[in-house]
Amino acid sequence: NTASNDGGGIYVSSFGQLLDSVILDSNYAINGGGAFIKGAIFSIQNQTKIKANKAEKAGGGLNLKNCYFTMKDSAIIADNSTDTNFAAAI
Repeated sequence: NTASNDGGGIYVSSFGQLLDSVILDSNYAINGGGAFIKGAIFSIQNQTKIKANKAEKAGGGLNLKNCYFTMKDSAIIADNSTDTNFAAAI
C-alpha cells in the first residue's frame, strides 16, 4: 500500500489494536510507512509483525503522535526504513 501523506498501511486517530498475527509488510507513506497513529490508544500483540515498511520522513514502521502505546506477546518490528535518520522503526 502507498499513502500520499500519512499511514501507508493503517491510519488511526482514536483507538486501534493489532492482534493475533497481523502482518504490516511493504507499505509506504511520507510519515508512518506501516502505520500512523495520532491521538490514540494503540496496542500491538500476539506475534504481530511490522516489517519492511518505508517512510519518506519519519516512522518507517510506526509513527506515533500524542498516543498511549503498548507492545507485548512477541510483537516484532523489523527491517523498516526512512529516507532520513528519524525513527526507522517507531
